[in-house]
Amino acid sequence: MYKRQDHILVDEAQDTSPGQWQVIRTLADDFFAGEGAHNRPRTLFAVGDEKQSIYSFQGAVPAWFTRVRHEIEKKIDDYSARAPHEPVEPIRTAAE
Repeated sequence: MYKRQDHILVDEAQDTSPGQWQVIRTLADDFFAGEGAHNRPRTLFAVGDEKQSIYSFQGAVPAWFTRVRHEIEKKIDDYSARAPHEPVEPIRTAAE
């Protein structure tokens, strides 16, 4: 998939279930490993508000929004440390 996925967009992230987050994490992992890791701009954009979650009855776990964000930020930091010759310029924005 590394040749096709440059951007991952998640809307209403607060209503995303752990299984759905696993799919998103698997796609994002490709950004940092093997042939998927390269110096082409790639993005993971997720928007949501934990206070507005309404789909817990369908398995949504609002706390996973923050959990996965921290996991991805760590992967960015680890990748930057491993591959300093390939600059990574993460933009981290959070609105309260």
